[in-house]
Amino acid sequence: MERAFHLARTARDGAENVLTIGHSHEADQAWVSNLLAVRLPLYPKLAIRLISQFSIELVRSVLAGELNLALVTAPPEDSQIEAAPFVLTPLYAALPEGHASAQKEHLLLSSGVDQWTSLPCRRS
Repeated sequence: MERAFHLARTARDGAENVLTIGHSHEADQAWVSNLLAVRLPLYPKLAIRLISQFSIELVRSVLAGELNLALVTAPPEDSQIEAAPFVLTPLYAALPEGHASAQKEHLLLSSGVDQWTSLPCRRS
């Protein structure tokens, strides 16, 4: 029902086509901003509709035809979808001061995975 209202509204506003893109809550907001900044000269009346859901729901919505595409951090392997890397984001480790691995520039997951928690984050 919500999708029908949105399509009617975009048609009224002059959009000829709507590209429905889903993104997970964990997605980097820069990805979403970049998507909205893209203008396609061949499709001047293309409207973009963004939907935010959990990754597994986004994959289900793509399979059901409710979304044209979805940006997810770790899609499950499924023969019905094509997963392509969009961006490679580094994974950082949060280590306590004095930890033996704190001074290393690169860590292997096997080097203390039971001793620390890894977090994706942005360096300033």
